[in-house]
Amino acid sequence: MTAAAVLTAIGVGLAIYRGRGSKVVEAAENGADSLAKKGQEAVTHQKTDVPQTKTPDTAVPEKPTGQPKIKEDANPEVGKADGLEELKILKLKKDYSKFLDNQYGIDAKIDDEVLEIINKMYERKGLNPIFNLESNLIYNPACISDDLLKAANEVSDPLKKEELLVKSFNFLPKKGVQTYWKENIEPEKLETLYEEFRNLYKEKADFKSKQLFEETIQPKFLNVFENKKSIKVLNEILGSKCDYDLYEQLAKKSKTYKDVWGKNTNPMSQFTLEWAENDVKEKMRIASFLNNTLQDLISAETNPLKKEDMLMKYLNTTIIEANNHKNTVEAYDILRRLEALQAKGGAEFVHKDTVSKQLNEMIDAYFSKFKLPLTSEKDKRVLADIVISNTNRRFFYFTPDDVKYSHIIDGLTIAGKRSGDEKYYRAAVDFAVQQNARGNALNVIEKIKTDDKLSNAFKDDMITVQNKLKSELKQMSVDIAKMFNAKPLNEAFETFTANSEVKKVIADAGTKFNLSTVDVINKMKEGDGKIIRYVMKNSIRKYENGAYKDVQSAFWDEAIQYLSKVDEVVKDPKELEFLKNIRLRAIGAKIMSVRNTAPEQKMIYHNILKSEIIDMLNGKDIAEKIKIEDKAIDDIARRIGDIVWDFDPETTLYKAIEYNLDGFKHRYSKETQEILGNKLKDMKERLKIRSDEDFYEDFKRHFFGGGGKAPASKLSKDSAKEILNKYLPQEQQLGDNLKPADIKKAYRQLAVKYHPDKASNAEQAKKFEEIFKEISEAYGVLK
Repeated sequence: MTAAAVLTAIGVGLAIYRGRGSKVVEAAENGADSLAKKGQEAVTHQKTDVPQTKTPDTAVPEKPTGQPKIKEDANPEVGKADGLEELKILKLKKDYSKFLDNQYGIDAKIDDEVLEIINKMYERKGLNPIFNLESNLIYNPACISDDLLKAANEVSDPLKKEELLVKSFNFLPKKGVQTYWKENIEPEKLETLYEEFRNLYKEKADFKSKQLFEETIQPKFLNVFENKKSIKVLNEILGSKCDYDLYEQLAKKSKTYKDVWGKNTNPMSQFTLEWAENDVKEKMRIASFLNNTLQDLISAETNPLKKEDMLMKYLNTTIIEANNHKNTVEAYDILRRLEALQAKGGAEFVHKDTVSKQLNEMIDAYFSKFKLPLTSEKDKRVLADIVISNTNRRFFYFTPDDVKYSHIIDGLTIAGKRSGDEKYYRAAVDFAVQQNARGNALNVIEKIKTDDKLSNAFKDDMITVQNKLKSELKQMSVDIAKMFNAKPLNEAFETFTANSEVKKVIADAGTKFNLSTVDVINKMKEGDGKIIRYVMKNSIRKYENGAYKDVQSAFWDEAIQYLSKVDEVVKDPKELEFLKNIRLRAIGAKIMSVRNTAPEQKMIYHNILKSEIIDMLNGKDIAEKIKIEDKAIDDIARRIGDIVWDFDPETTLYKAIEYNLDGFKHRYSKETQEILGNKLKDMKERLKIRSDEDFYEDFKRHFFGGGGKAPASKLSKDSAKEILNKYLPQEQQLGDNLKPADIKKAYRQLAVKYHPDKASNAEQAKKFEEIFKEISEAYGVLK
C-alpha cells in the first residue's frame, strides 16, 4: 500500500466520520488529522513533481548516508502503514476510554481483548464503530460488561474466567445512567456477577482477585441488595434482616410454590414483594409461604445461632399471617421451641431475654380474665402448655379472648392426671366452684375417683365436696322450678304485658287484627292462641332487633312464667303446641343469657329444656322415652339454644330435630333415628309445617304456572349466597363453608318472612313478591 493510498484511506475515514456531531467522532477526526500530517511528511521525498534546488556548476560527489542498502524485494511502505494502524488503534482506545469515563464513570482499561469484543459487537450491526458504541450504551449501558460476562461463561480455565469476570465488573457503568436502569437493571447485573464469582471460588485454583471480590464486589452488591425496596418489605415481614444466603433459598422455593388453590404465585418475586408494601393481604400471603418454607429450613439447620434467628423470623411471619395477632397457639409453640433451643446451650443466644419476656406476657394475656388458684410461674407454665392449644380452637385461631373457664378447669384436670399431683385436681374443683360451675366441679371429682395414682384420703375428701355440691344444685333446681309456678296465671300475665316493648307489640297486634289494645289484651286473657302466639313471636323478635340488647333481661323469665301457665286458658291443641314450642325457644334464650355468667344455672335450664322436649315428644309414654337416646335429646336441646333468633319460634322443636337428623344422624342408633323421623312427619302434618321445598314449589307455581319449571339461573353460588345474606340478620349470615342444613334454614326463614301472603297491604305485597322471587332463585342455585 502506497503512502498516497494511506492518505486516501484516511480521507475516506474522515468523510465517514463527518456530520456525526458527537465528541467521540470529533476526537476521532482530530486523531485522523494528526495521522494525515505524519503521512504527508513520510511521502514528501517520493513525489517527482516537487521542485528541485539548482545544482552547482561543479559537481560535488554524493556522500554516503551510512544507511543499509535496501533489498530489492523489501517494501518500506508496509512497515510504515502498520505503524499508522497501531497509532489509530491506540488513539481509538484512548478516545473510547475517555468517552466511557466522562459519560458513564467507566475508568477500566480497554485492552485488545475488550476492543475485540467491541468490534464483534459492531460487526453484527455493520455500522460505524464509534457511532455504534454510543448507540449501544444508550440502550444498554452495560453492553460491554454483558459481552465480557458471556465470554467468561464460554471459557473453561478458571483463572481466565476470573479475569473476564473482573473486567465485566469494571465495565459496569457508575454514573450518568437512566434512573430505570440504575434501580432495576443494575442490581440484577450485580447479582449475576456476584453469583458467578461465588460459584467460581468454590473451585480450587490460584485466584488473583479474591480480595477484589471480598472488599469491593461483595460489599457493593450487598449494599444494593439490602437497599432494594422488595428486600426492605421482605425484612419487614421477617422481622429482621434477611441475608443473601437465606434469600436465595427462599427465592428458589418460591419459583415452584403453589398456594392453597394450586396456583403458582412466586411470592418472592420483586413485583409481589413491592406490591405488598401497602397491601396487608398480600403480606399475609407472603407470610404464609414463608411459614411453610421456613419450617423445612429450620429443621435442616444445625448452627444453633442461625436456628435461633430463623425461629425468630418464623415467629414474626406467623404473627403477620395471623393479621398481626401476637397471641396465638402457633406463636406460643414457636416461643416454646426457642426456649428449648436456648436451654440446650452451645452458643451465646441473642434473643434469650426477648423470648422469656414474650412468653410471660403471652401467658398473662391468656389467663388475664381469671384469678388462677395456682400462681407460681412453674404451675402457670404447666397450665399454659395444656390450655394454649389448638384443641380448644373453634375457628381460625385460639386467642386470649377465646379462653373460657371450662378451658382452665379442663387444663388443671389434665395436669393432675398427667402428674398424679393432687394440687392440680383440687385447684380444678376450687376454680369451678369459684366460677359458679358446680356441674364442672362434679365432673372433675368423678375423674378423681377413678385415678389410681391418688390417695384414698384425698378421694374421700373430694367425695364429701361432691355430695355438698349435689345438694346445692338440687336446691337451685327446686328454686327455679318454684319460680316457674310461683305466680298464678293472672299475675304472670300482668308482669309479662307490663314490659314496655311487649306493650308496643300489643299495639301492633291491634293494627294487624283490627282490634283495640284493650280487645287484644282481653282476647289474650280469654286464651286466643293465635293472638297470644303473635304477641309472643314478635316480642321475642324485639331481642333480635336490639330492644333486649341486655342479654340478662328479665324478659325471658317473665315469658317462661307466663307460657308455663297459658295452658290453663288456651284450649286449641294446635295453638297450644305452638306456644309450647315458643316456650322452648324462651328457655333456649335463657340458657344463652347465663352460659358465661352462671354455668350452674345454664346446666339447670338445660336439664329443664331436656325434660320439656321429652314431654313434648312422648307425653306420658315412659317406655318410648327410654328408647330415644339421651345424647339425641342433648343435641336437640343444644340446637334450640343456638336458634334463639329464628323466625318461627312456634316450630322450634321440629327444626331442631330436622337439623340434627340432617347433619348428625350417624351419632344415633337406628331406633332413635326412626323414632325421631316419625315424630317429624307427625309434627309436619299436625301443625301444617311447610318445608323449604314447599316454599320453593310456591315460587315456581306463582311465577311459572302450575307445574312450571324455573329457567336456568345466571347466578353463581357466590352471588346467590350474597342475595340471601342481604336479607338475613348479620349474625345469621351464611359463611364460606355452606352446609345444606344452613341453606335450608336461611331460605325457609326468609321465605316465611317475605312470602307474598304475609303482606299487610298491596304495596307491601308487590315488594314481598320481588324479594320472594329473588331469594327463591338464589335458593334454587344453592340447594
